[in-house]
Amino acid sequence: MRRTRSQSEREPTTALINIVFLILIFFMVTGSLAAPPLASPDYVESDAGECCVPPDALIITANGKLFFRNQPVPTVEAYLEQIGDETPARLLPDKALPAADLLRFVSQTQDAGANHVILMTETLPQ
Repeated sequence: MRRTRSQSEREPTTALINIVFLILIFFMVTGSLAAPPLASPDYVESDAGECCVPPDALIITANGKLFFRNQPVPTVEAYLEQIGDETPARLLPDKALPAADLLRFVSQTQDAGANHVILMTETLPQ
């Protein structure tokens, strides 16, 4: 009589590691890896609003310079061309920007054809 050895089957760990690695890469690529807004401006603060600045916001510095996705933008019209007609125009002004200048930027945005203008603020920490 022949004795059969009970051989334990090993788990295919290489396949499991490959799957976990692929899932990690998938989430890294598809996740929101948007760059944070410029670090130097001091943004207007409020108690309500979104938790994060959307990547399609137009940043207006205290001296009136415009930035979109951390790149300088010459005019509001150039910003609106980049975001398209369907997306609302989001303006993120510096706290030190004079109110008259902010109103001028809002008027320029509306005159350039923006259907919806949103003024963004930075949420206060809770």
